[in-house]
Amino acid sequence: MLTGVRAQLAVSTLIVFGLLLIGLGFVGVPYVSTSEDSVVVQTSSLRTVKAEDATWSALTETNTVEVVSTTRLTTTITETYPTTTTSLRTLAHMDRMTITTGSALVLGPFEVNPPATIAVSWSSDNRLEVYTASAKTLGNRSGWILLGDGPNGLNSFSSTEPGPIYFVISPSAEPAVLNFLRVLANETMKTHGEEVKAVVLETTVRTTLPISTTRTVSYTTLLTTTVVEYFTLAVKTTLTETRYADLSFMTVMGSFLVFVGLLVMMLLLRAVGRPLDKST
Repeated sequence: MLTGVRAQLAVSTLIVFGLLLIGLGFVGVPYVSTSEDSVVVQTSSLRTVKAEDATWSALTETNTVEVVSTTRLTTTITETYPTTTTSLRTLAHMDRMTITTGSALVLGPFEVNPPATIAVSWSSDNRLEVYTASAKTLGNRSGWILLGDGPNGLNSFSSTEPGPIYFVISPSAEPAVLNFLRVLANETMKTHGEEVKAVVLETTVRTTLPISTTRTVSYTTLLTTTVVEYFTLAVKTTLTETRYADLSFMTVMGSFLVFVGLLVMMLLLRAVGRPLDKST
């Protein structure tokens, strides 16, 4: 019985040692690593350099002289201006004419220069109707324009459209003797008149003549130049870091020990729990 307890204690120690190995494998053992290295660095610096530069140049001065001349030109100008002429013209003059009932006396065509004012006067022994018509309305009585109705009359109207004009004289109910009939046209004609004028124009011409003078001038220029100087430096660097050792093999070993310990423990438990043989 004492031997079994000692065996279980040894197996338990083996399992604990295996678990310790597994913990070390996961945690790792820290250690400090130091490394040194030399680096070559190229750098530069700026330096200002001042220098004088003497320059000779030709300087040209230009002066001007103004010359004034006057030119007289004679030209002819034609001026156009509108003129208006008024004329009184007789279009028709008739005396002692008999007009029967059912017929009409047509006078025309008369060419009129618009705008014009046309005056119609008549006298007869009976009542007459006096109309005016255009070439388009002459064949249609509804298009005639009544100027007067009676034995005597005087009327005027304005004509603003070009074209021939007709006059229609018709008795009302009985034959009539036309004593006289006069048609007068007061025409206004617009023309253009011309007038020629001589105009004298004076033109002043200003001419500028350049006069150049050249002389040599020297001047000194102060130049400032920035020079870049390159050089190299050796820099020594020291790197210190904390690292952790790779102990994965300890995890594998600890797992194996724990597995073996558990297996042995199960075997010991079976052996201790079995009853002793009476014959022994």
